[in-house]
Parts: sequence; C-alpha cells; structure tokens
Amino acid sequence: MPMKDNWSFKKYLPPNSDERWLFRKNLAPAISPKDPGYNFIAYLTFHYHPTGKSGLPTDEEAQVFAEFENTFLETFEKDGLSVFVAVVTKSGIKDFLFYTRDPHIFLKTAEQFRNIYPEFLITCELSPDPLWDQYKDFP
Repeated sequence: MPMKDNWSFKKYLPPNSDERWLFRKNLAPAISPKDPGYNFIAYLTFHYHPTGKSGLPTDEEAQVFAEFENTFLETFEKDGLSVFVAVVTKSGIKDFLFYTRDPHIFLKTAEQFRNIYPEFLITCELSPDPLWDQYKDFP
C-alpha cells in the first residue's frame, strides 16, 4: 500500500540526548476522525535493539519495517477492520497506530505477525478512544 501525500513528518530531538524520534501522521485517514464505529486505538509495536546513539533502527530493520508497511498494512484495513493513522519510531520501538472497530479481530490479526517477523518482539495494545483524542494530540 503506497503512502499518499496526506502524511505529515516530524522529528523530535530530546534534550541532552543523541536520540531521534520520528512521527508520521495520516492527515486525511480513510475513516473520519471521531467516527463512532472506530472507537479503539491500537498500537502495533515492533521492539528492536537500537545499535546507535540515535536509537533508530538499522538500515536492514528499516527495510523490514518498510516491507511490513507496504505489504501487510492492508491486512488490518481489509473489510474495514481498522484505519492506519500514524507511525512512531523511538529508541527501540516502531509503533504503527490504527483505529479499529473490533479490538478482538484486530488482536487476532496482529498475532500472525509474530511468526512472520520472529526477529522482533511484537506487541499490541488497544484502548478505548471514542473521541480520537490520541490522534488529535499526535504531533
């Protein structure tokens, strides 16, 4: 799924640190923010071991994340299960954020990626966010 130009990109440099945090936000998701049918936020997180002071993934890891985004994100959007809204990269984590209508099916879908990408610890957190507050607060 190629990204469209409706994404913002922001970089944050924490004070007194060499770390870099990267934020991408979908400014025009396919589902309108606050849609009452998509009232759970889901964080699909890939944990990795940062090797440099920036905390960013290696080129090889970045390639795997790009492959995931280009190949598998549509799995989560199939049949209107969820909408992809943001990505965060911080020291040791790559979060893909979605709003979903069904947290149980979303979790079940996410589980399959543990076997596809055994080199990463993959976790998934879901929480109610009917007003899309986390989306609004995202940089």
